Amino acid sequence: MEVRGNDSHDEVMTLSEIANYLKVSEKTVSRMVRADEMPAIKVSNQWRFIKAFIDDWLMMKMQSAKQDDLVSIIATGEKLIPISRLVPPERIIVDLKPGSKEEILTRLVAPLASQEILANKENFIMKLLEREAMVSTAVGHGIALPHVRDPKGLRGVRPSIVLGICKEGVDFDSLDGEPTYIFALCVSPSEVVHLRLMAKISFLLRNEGVISSLRQAMSVKDVMSELAKADLNLTISL
Repeated sequence: MEVRGNDSHDEVMTLSEIANYLKVSEKTVSRMVRADEMPAIKVSNQWRFIKAFIDDWLMMKMQSAKQDDLVSIIATGEKLIPISRLVPPERIIVDLKPGSKEEILTRLVAPLASQEILANKENFIMKLLEREAMVSTAVGHGIALPHVRDPKGLRGVRPSIVLGICKEGVDFDSLDGEPTYIFALCVSPSEVVHLRLMAKISFLLRNEGVISSLRQAMSVKDVMSELAKADLNLTISL
């Protein structure tokens, strides 16, 4: 299997470590690697995994997963508070202006910086751009889920989501080649919470009705209303 180059920011994990990280058995990981279903490289007859690549693979799996699979990811562990509570009015941008990737990400990060949720705005934007350089977080259907590769490196950060809506659409290197309209920037210092946030927001935005309503929202109040309704539907599903 061809694996991209490593760098000093990439954590290399063993078979047992990645099995523990994914909460599955080592036998399951071995089977998936042999079937070429998971990114890995063999070093001296031992499988090694680059965590950044595994996180990317997980995100892609979440996007292609069946609805029931996403529900399982969301429901695992302690109850996660509603998305509508993680996206307060001050972290909703209903008129996100088009621009380059760096400009879009800078505008999305601005509310986190102004509310002192981030200790270092510039460093965070740099990490977001590094992540985009690997694989675009624009997953298609007009949606992007910007995030950093290593959430546990964000010390002192509270779990947060910034929701931006660009009504004009923007070229964000989407997997389907279409413009991106909705940006959900997920921030968390915990890997577990990070993955569950990603799973939950992915689940919510898979609903074409939710996407359409958010794109048509004229005010922050409209967006909050749509998120509350989506959360209610998700609760019923679980």
